[in-house]
Amino acid sequence: MLLATFILYFGIGGSLHWYGDNIYSYATCALQWKKSLRISIQSNFWMMGIVAGLIGMYIINKIGAKAYVLIDTLIFIVCYILLCFLVESKSEMSSTTEILIISINLILGLAYGTIFAAGISWVAQDFLNVTQFYLIVFVIGDFAGQLPIKYAGKVIADGPVGMFFHVGLFYCFLIVIAIVMMNMIIISRSGTTSATIIIVLYLSSCFSLYIPISFIVVGVS
Repeated sequence: MLLATFILYFGIGGSLHWYGDNIYSYATCALQWKKSLRISIQSNFWMMGIVAGLIGMYIINKIGAKAYVLIDTLIFIVCYILLCFLVESKSEMSSTTEILIISINLILGLAYGTIFAAGISWVAQDFLNVTQFYLIVFVIGDFAGQLPIKYAGKVIADGPVGMFFHVGLFYCFLIVIAIVMMNMIIISRSGTTSATIIIVLYLSSCFSLYIPISFIVVGVS
């Protein structure tokens, strides 16, 4: 369970700061947007995160922490896939494409604004007592996920135009792995599924997700 929690917050913290901290640089170097758009895309992202944090406390009481994490993760995957396709040819980027990127940026801000707290709530409800020593697992996972960010500048400057979003998509893959692991733990505790079936389901789920994402990344590149 500790490993699953670590992977979950490696993916959450890493993808949040990979995208949120570097979207201005990406809009500057890769998309070559004018200054007003560059400033607005980053400021609006963090603003939507604050808005989501304010309304999320009410929504989570209605749908539950686990459902909130699943919804946010699905939003991440869909948004990053769309962004990969939208920036495939920056030289032909139209005003409509710019509007779509800005809109997706706002949606990502809403999702990122709630998943961190929702994840802690889910783990606390179903797995660990996060008021004790286990809380450090969230912190370490989040911090470790941010370590690759030092390579963001090289990815933005030297990589394909869509590689920035490919990395975000890979972080999402790690989040999904952690979610699958957690659900397998729940199934194993129920005593209705053998350990062998749990392992098979887990590996097949990860593999089935990896294949389409790999094709998307290779295809867009």
